[in-house]
Parts: sequence; C-alpha cells; structure tokens
Amino acid sequence: MNRIKIMIITTTCLLMLTGQALAALEWIVEKSIPLTAGARDVVEAPDGKRLYVLTEQGTVLVLDHKGQIEATIPGPFTADRLSVGKDGKKLYLSGKGQKTLQVLSLAERYQIDVAGSPFKGDTAAAVAVVVFSDFQ
Repeated sequence: MNRIKIMIITTTCLLMLTGQALAALEWIVEKSIPLTAGARDVVEAPDGKRLYVLTEQGTVLVLDHKGQIEATIPGPFTADRLSVGKDGKKLYLSGKGQKTLQVLSLAERYQIDVAGSPFKGDTAAAVAVVVFSDFQ
C-alpha cells in the first residue's frame, strides 16, 4: 500500500512540475503594410523575398521583402486563395466552388543600365537574354 501512495505522490509531483514548464507565446507587430485594397489571401515565396497578396478587387499585389509594392498583376481574378510553387515560379489561384485553377508563370525581369555603352540601333529596343541550362 505504501508503494502505491509513493507512486501516486511521485506522479502528481511530476505532473505539477511539467505544468509549470509550459511556455507562453509572445508576439509583437513588426510592421503594418498599407495596401491599395483589402486582402483576401496572402502567401510568401519559398525564398522569402516576395509576398503575394490577393486583393478583394481581384488583383495580385507583389510585395518585396521590405513590404513595398513591387508589381501589380491585374485581374480581375475570381479566386479567393493563393498558393505558390516550391520553386517560386508558379502562382496558383483557386476559389471555393469554382471548377477552375488559374496557374500564373512568374519570371524575373531585370533593368540593365546601358548608359554610355556602345550600341547600334534603337536604344529603346527590347532585348531578351536566354540562359540554356542543358548545354552539352
């Protein structure tokens, strides 16, 4: 009988001690980012460099890591949810009750300053740079 009492007391003490070890969640608001419209859904790019915001107006705002609007993808998209691909090159828009999934391909576009460089032709002509990754 003494062993049972000791086991009960020991178990009770252990349960009480573990109850005191619970951590509390602390949080602070890091920043408030003003948007041009209300947000329906938000998703972060896998690399953390961009944030995609689906607005109530059906456009997608692309924010940089500082929270500045980098681009606006015009809609109107009828979706209410966003998802981004693992490589960050696809954006998926879907909606509850909708029978379509919209897939957007995302690509980087860089401005290259050519001021002072020798050139032939129109300075405003479009230039495309293609990278071949399967060269043998």
